[in-house]
Amino acid sequence: MLLVGDQLVQGSVYRLLAEHGDALFGDEVFRRFVQNARRWGRPTVPARVVATVMLLQAYEGLSDREACDRLAFDLRWKAGCRFDGGCGGLSPHGVGRDA
Repeated sequence: MLLVGDQLVQGSVYRLLAEHGDALFGDEVFRRFVQNARRWGRPTVPARVVATVMLLQAYEGLSDREACDRLAFDLRWKAGCRFDGGCGGLSPHGVGRDA
């Protein structure tokens, strides 16, 4: 698991997402969205990351800005999203990445 995955509390939402997020948010589910984003010329963040951030945002009752900050700085979020930062970060102003 990414970064601190083995240190995540057993039974926590973060560990669940780190271990099973690919099954919950597989690429097939978001294929049309990603294809449209590419056609519009927008760089995309992997759909699994976006879906996991939205789930954690609702779970923790956070604003868009707070969710983006958590993804950038909270290792539990990075592990749960399997986010390594390679695609940039999320923007609170949309689904595209920050420039």
